[in-house]
Amino acid sequence: MTYHGTAASGFILHTTQDQGLFGFAALAGDASGLLQTNTVTAIQGFGVTPNTPNGGDAYVYDAVQGEFVPSGVQQGVATHALLDSTVHTDTVTQAPTRGSIIIGNVTPAWDELVLGTVEFVLFSDGTDAVYTRLGAVTPFSLGTSAAPSMTFTGDLNTGISAGVADELVGSAAGSGLMTLDGGNLRTQWVGGQVYHVSAGGSRTLTGADNIVLVTVAGATVTLPAAPFIGQLYQIKDRDGVTNGGGNEITIAGNGNTIDGNTDIEITNNYGSFTVLFNGTEWNVL
Repeated sequence: MTYHGTAASGFILHTTQDQGLFGFAALAGDASGLLQTNTVTAIQGFGVTPNTPNGGDAYVYDAVQGEFVPSGVQQGVATHALLDSTVHTDTVTQAPTRGSIIIGNVTPAWDELVLGTVEFVLFSDGTDAVYTRLGAVTPFSLGTSAAPSMTFTGDLNTGISAGVADELVGSAAGSGLMTLDGGNLRTQWVGGQVYHVSAGGSRTLTGADNIVLVTVAGATVTLPAAPFIGQLYQIKDRDGVTNGGGNEITIAGNGNTIDGNTDIEITNNYGSFTVLFNGTEWNVL
């Protein structure tokens, strides 16, 4: 076969059966340029970025750019930060900070949770992981039964949880073990108390009351309905307001007897009673 014409530098002479020789000046398709200076411009029809790759890069397809781009994925070579939203579309761009952890945020996307304040703890609020001080937003201040708990496994097997707001309550075989109230007014132990003093008129006593000074004539002081063994109260007419004639101060058992009586009365000025719950009824000491 004979080619008639002038072949320029880089031409390829190509034959198709008996059609003669044809000359092609440049490559086409996924490659371009002359034979001796060709460039790969596409892979399977998808473009290849002209950006210069770094050592260890491999070409990967970027769906956002719609072309193949160099990326440091070969042999574990890293060319981007862990939290890089450009590379990871489900990530918030963050620089590492000592003590931080990675969490899923509200987006949701991977994000950095910076280390909490000294003495704060990592706590679940039911939706997110947050740092908080115990007693701030945890169930210890809310008084729920879902509060963090502790268990003694020695002679006493006692669960401890927040029974009421700002109160840490424990029990051992039905007896009060320890109570720390939110106002730091007292600590209760089986067999003893650190007393808290209160004054006023009629009221129903709680675990926060110990020494009760009555200042109103005719007042009724009602003992708690569900006392623990060893619970003790001292109740006194502080100001001499009990002078007979209906001014007696009544101490009501509230479902529990007091030395066999439903209630007892302070009938003398400056009089007082000390009562202790023995597990069955109150005893006057």
